[in-house]
Amino acid sequence: MLQKWPLDPSKQGRDLGKHLRVKVSEAFKMGDATRIADPAKCDADLAALNRIADNYYGKKFHRGRTTGAMGYNADKCSAIVSTHMLIAINEKQPGWFSRLRSRMKALDTPPPPKIK
Repeated sequence: MLQKWPLDPSKQGRDLGKHLRVKVSEAFKMGDATRIADPAKCDADLAALNRIADNYYGKKFHRGRTTGAMGYNADKCSAIVSTHMLIAINEKQPGWFSRLRSRMKALDTPPPPKIK
């Protein structure tokens, strides 16, 4: 199953393939000798992950379009959520709308109580 989940270097710290590898290594520390507390749940989880990896539901419920709600294809969406892009967005100076919103929030704060 892990072979179906390649590591994605564009998602450092958020890569599903790496997360799965860590979880599997934690769950099966002793390899094949590991005793599984709930084998039925383990089998169900494995089957669910295999369905996702094999794109079972994508094939079963075929979509006519290959774009998302914003009109971007899969490559564009992958680039948008890459670690590189998220860092670039976080480093960017706030735009005029963000500055306006923070100023409006400052106006919403109640004034300090008057001392008699």
